[in-house]
Amino acid sequence: MINAKSSKFILRLNTFAFMVVLFWTWPYRLIDNTRNNCYFYVLEKLIACGGKAKWYKSNAWWGYHVAWVKDGIEYHYDMTREDRKKLPWWAIPVYYKGVVRTKKEKR
Repeated sequence: MINAKSSKFILRLNTFAFMVVLFWTWPYRLIDNTRNNCYFYVLEKLIACGGKAKWYKSNAWWGYHVAWVKDGIEYHYDMTREDRKKLPWWAIPVYYKGVVRTKKEKR
């Protein structure tokens, strides 16, 4: 049985492992700028426009999702629901053609 403490550890471990993969695959992002993921989207926005990052437990995989927050609005880079439904349950796409959704930040 997984308790809350070990569940948080697993989320962080999975996210860290994914970050290692992203580190070694970032040159692909420079070649194909039509595909992205939430981590690189937020990193690019933080460098170019400022703001802050907000982390969430992901609904799509056992890791974290990150949103870019600027002027009280959260910007989420994510796959469309239709594209996510086409993936097998075990697949975690590294780069994908996504959409940016906005949401007002709760205060």
